Amino acid sequence: MLEFIQARRDGVLLRVRVHPTARQTGLKGRVGNMLKVDVAAKAEGGAANKELITYLARFLRIEKHRISILRGEKSRNKIILISDADINDLKEKFKKFSEEEK
Repeated sequence: MLEFIQARRDGVLLRVRVHPTARQTGLKGRVGNMLKVDVAAKAEGGAANKELITYLARFLRIEKHRISILRGEKSRNKIILISDADINDLKEKFKKFSEEEK
């Protein structure tokens, strides 16, 4: 089960745990009920948040303006809103992080 994805009227929420100053930006699996994302940028001046949004937009193949951080701008734990997204499409893209394959 993909516990880090939740449907909402205006889109889909993602629970994300960010690891800034990583060697390389990318999805690294799960941490509890959160998706773990390594970000190469430092957590200074919003650089890591900007890189996270850019990476997610590229991974999901959507426009960056559809991605926003609802909670956790200054925290490693974030709640991300993907506006006008279909939960089934996102589940398909994140299916390798399902609990069964953990």
